[in-house]
Amino acid sequence: MSDHTLKHMRSEYFEGNGLSDKGLRRQWEELGSQSTRERAREMARAILQQPFEPKVIEAIEQEIRNQFHIFLP
Repeated sequence: MSDHTLKHMRSEYFEGNGLSDKGLRRQWEELGSQSTRERAREMARAILQQPFEPKVIEAIEQEIRNQFHIFLP
């Protein structure tokens, strides 16, 4: 746990994730008083609606699946 990590952890984790509402209460109420859970669900749905983009080269993924007997799609 470096000093740098401790110094920036709260702002990066809690404020930088898009779930925290940093606006005024009045604005929050005018926009429907959405809870953190509701915002998280909207974010998750938006992510899941995006097209799947593989992060590993197909040949490497296949080798990993063969070597470790992974049968998931």
